[in-house]
Amino acid sequence: MVGRWWLVCIAALLILAGIGATVAKALWPAAVLAHPAKPGTFDSDYVQGLIKYGIVKMPGPVAPVAVK
Repeated sequence: MVGRWWLVCIAALLILAGIGATVAKALWPAAVLAHPAKPGTFDSDYVQGLIKYGIVKMPGPVAPVAVK
């Protein structure tokens, strides 16, 4: 009896996790469209670091690095 109760609880949790993942996938595009990133809202040092490590690429020609 106790073993069956745990099995039912685990099955219910897996079902709820599956439903949650499905809902999140369905709502993600709507959330992205509702709150798009605005140009100029990112710190330039942060963006330059992402470019340096190859995480992102700038569209078009790359600006030369300023020498301090």
